[in-house]
Amino acid sequence: ISCSIAQKAVTYKADSASKTYNGSALTKNSATLTSGSLVSGHTATFTISGTITNAGTATNTLSAVVIKNSSGTDVSANYAITKQNGTLTITQATGTISLTARTATYSGSAIAANSATANSGGTVSYTYYNGESCSGTALTSAPTNAGTYSVKATVAATTNYTSATTSCIKHT
Repeated sequence: ISCSIAQKAVTYKADSASKTYNGSALTKNSATLTSGSLVSGHTATFTISGTITNAGTATNTLSAVVIKNSSGTDVSANYAITKQNGTLTITQATGTISLTARTATYSGSAIAANSATANSGGTVSYTYYNGESCSGTALTSAPTNAGTYSVKATVAATTNYTSATTSCIKHT
């Protein structure tokens, strides 16, 4: 007569995490028991690797699960352990841009807007309009002739930041 003792089935999943981009790395070094149960007094520890710094997703890999009894003895061989990965997600931060009004005197040359300040390092573009509102057909370049103009600055989206546009600024 033979006797066989089957392993106890358990499933652990590396925890997922998310945040908005802030320049620091995102990690999550925990896992959750999603199926089965441990024998009373047994505890599990995990080896998890996963990190992401820029906007996007990365796998949070659960590579090892060690189960010990209350005496600290490794009893992992008594378990059929299924390991599942989690996901780390960083979303883009909101891009911001600011622009101050500019007043200039006719010089015969184009009068460009003051430099805009953006938080993202994205490419900044300027759109000029006749009059005090940013409506109608945009000018093809910065104004040269005396008059009243308006301008908007836009910073393009980057990996870590969304695009942003200033309000309409008077440019004379």
